[in-house]
Amino acid sequence: MSPHTIDSKRPTTLAAAKLMHSLELLRHHQEGRLGYPSGRGPRNAVVTYGVTASGDIVIRVPDYHELGRYADGEWVSFEVEEHLDPHLMETVTVHGTARVRPDDHSLSGPPEDWPEYVLTSMVVVTVDELECVLWRDGHPLTAR
Repeated sequence: MSPHTIDSKRPTTLAAAKLMHSLELLRHHQEGRLGYPSGRGPRNAVVTYGVTASGDIVIRVPDYHELGRYADGEWVSFEVEEHLDPHLMETVTVHGTARVRPDDHSLSGPPEDWPEYVLTSMVVVTVDELECVLWRDGHPLTAR
């Protein structure tokens, strides 16, 4: 575990507060970057997303996107940035296992309107590791 990783299993009030802050930042945004392995090496995709009550990341993708073929069962990363001012930024990075399932609209995904003729799937990322870092001018200041 890096010095910037939050151990969400550590039963302390500080760890719980850091975890809640990170989850709140994730819930505040609707767009992030998903990193996943593909047949052509590592890829990143900018995606819209939602967060379930249990804290899972939910991403709706069209069935024709390679994400649905390559991410299922894989260890992926998901990152959201919060720009606090021109020199200060906070990032929340999630690592976890992605599961792809048919979109039966039972999960509350990102607020999107898809044409009826576009078939979609849901990518659900379980949060196994969570990292929150504060940056100033591209240099890490603290881990939260």
